[in-house]
Amino acid sequence: MKRFFVLLALLVIPVTTVSAADAIPVKGNMLRMPYPGGLWASLPDGVTLVVSYPDKGQLVYYDTLAEKEAKRVDLDFQPAYMAVQGDTLFVAGRGSSAVHVLDAKTGKEKKEIILGGDAIANLACHPTKGLLYASTQTLQVFAVDPAAGTATKTGATGNFLVVDPVDAKALFTGVQPPINQDTIYIKDLPDGRIKIYFDDWGVRAFVLKYAVDGKELKLVSSQKNAAVNAWSLAVTPDGKKVLMPSGGGWRPPVEGGTGGGYICAAFSTEKLEARLGEIPTAANITFHPVLNMGVLNHQGRDLQFFNPKSLIVGKTWHVADGADSRALVAFGGKGTKIVFWNGDNPTNPQEGLHFLPLDLTADDRAALTKVYGKLPDPVVIVSPAKPAGPEKTMPEKSATGGLTTTVPAVKPVAAKPEVVPAAKPAVEVATLPKGVIAIAGFNNKKGLNSGKAVDLPYPLGKNGVRGGYGEPGWVDVWPGETLIKYVTDVVGEGDGAVNITGTTNYGRKWTERQTGQFRVEVMARSPKGGDVLCYVMEDSDLTTGPFWGVKNGKFEALDGNGSGQGNWKEFSPCKPDTWYTVKVAVDIEKQTWTAAVDNGKPAGPFKFRYKPTALQRINFLTHGDAKGIYLDAIRILAADGK
Repeated sequence: MKRFFVLLALLVIPVTTVSAADAIPVKGNMLRMPYPGGLWASLPDGVTLVVSYPDKGQLVYYDTLAEKEAKRVDLDFQPAYMAVQGDTLFVAGRGSSAVHVLDAKTGKEKKEIILGGDAIANLACHPTKGLLYASTQTLQVFAVDPAAGTATKTGATGNFLVVDPVDAKALFTGVQPPINQDTIYIKDLPDGRIKIYFDDWGVRAFVLKYAVDGKELKLVSSQKNAAVNAWSLAVTPDGKKVLMPSGGGWRPPVEGGTGGGYICAAFSTEKLEARLGEIPTAANITFHPVLNMGVLNHQGRDLQFFNPKSLIVGKTWHVADGADSRALVAFGGKGTKIVFWNGDNPTNPQEGLHFLPLDLTADDRAALTKVYGKLPDPVVIVSPAKPAGPEKTMPEKSATGGLTTTVPAVKPVAAKPEVVPAAKPAVEVATLPKGVIAIAGFNNKKGLNSGKAVDLPYPLGKNGVRGGYGEPGWVDVWPGETLIKYVTDVVGEGDGAVNITGTTNYGRKWTERQTGQFRVEVMARSPKGGDVLCYVMEDSDLTTGPFWGVKNGKFEALDGNGSGQGNWKEFSPCKPDTWYTVKVAVDIEKQTWTAAVDNGKPAGPFKFRYKPTALQRINFLTHGDAKGIYLDAIRILAADGK
């Protein structure tokens, strides 16, 4: 029971390493943009951003100079992962082993290349030369020759992929192993395998370096402890450092050691065993295509600059208060701005596709002009906290925070009006009954929170789309991820429910912060082999109070010790494919809670996992190859609410 707890705990900690007091509030133009269900790619012109929408079978092109949508291209497949090489755009079909070769500017398809393996997980290539590489859901890696239209299965292993950005002579692969796998076999390792390491921090991700030899890949280096619960893989533009953004940061090897924390460790690309430094961990990382500039995306709220060569961290921009997304961050406007999508909640005026002008020096602009030609006129970031002052001569700061030569400051240019189309009408739902703090109904036409909808709050039948817009009592909406689907065929009440599979977090914050007694009710249905963990927390995993789950056909509760550990105790059987209502009664002052199923006798009291002084969020976590969970009718109630 204890192993079940410690392996999953750190997966739900939000990445937040930036002090709000140190962040500079910024505001640029913004467009409303729906959740990008696929991925995105920046074209070599430094202007065009392409976003894929699998559910619509479309590519949407954005002009980052004009800061507007340029066109939409309808496709005969569902576009997902993308990579760009010259004037060619490679697009993987969602759930498919096919790579579609498109003209990058027009979106017109040139050819289709079938790998012949499992569904594609990632694509990567050098921006101007070499082969395309594709990984699959089963960690196979294919070398794709676009000119010949062929795909060759290599002996490499990996999920995340990055081609050496300097000369394309190496391929780096990363793997975040599932928690139920102890060993992954790697061709060319001395003993033929990598042992999967895990401890209280979580499962350790690893990185492999392969030398490119024609269509073959030869393993030359490995790092078995690159990160905990990794999200992606990055190589600095000079090709010297490899990094893995992650949810758990970097921790000492399980064999022993010191240091570690919510950091992103940098390793040498020449010898992956050699560590070269660290930066704060983040949801994802992007590098400027011309300048020595990196940006860390802290969950769609803050952008932090750093120097990719020295790893020195510079200033931080605060973009939004309530966003929670790690989807899209890139450079555009011929390298003069950051393009940043952080959510699609129509009730949050800070969520959308942001165009944020960079604080560039004269030398920066000269370097960009050599690559892209004439640049747009300089624009000063609009900061609500610090309005631009009069023109004067001053030491100019680079985007990474260091002082550069003294030059005349650029005269501020009035920012364009914020481009925000009128939001959709708020969802009209019944007001909350007395004693009810928040309800999530997962319905449209019947059941909880239905019947009066102007714009239906749940995208029933769809996955990868956020849900719950307009439901009263909530600060935000449920996240949109590929493995989260709103269903109509397996329903607890009303006409909808949600199904969560794979390693997926599903959380939401309610409006009224609770400091005394209250109750939480959740309808849950587990398929055979399904599982879930439910965290009732203040704002992160480290502030969890009640902590319960479903595992091996049983409802279990953690009787905590206030410091993250405790003993798991069964409190009810959980038959497969059966709806149950889990009822949790919470007493924050006493740091205790009870749990009951349907009308059964409450079990407990159990102690809190940590020691929060308030609770305001519920989070569900499924993992690995388990069959997931169905949820419905989530209610946050006052102690006497019905």
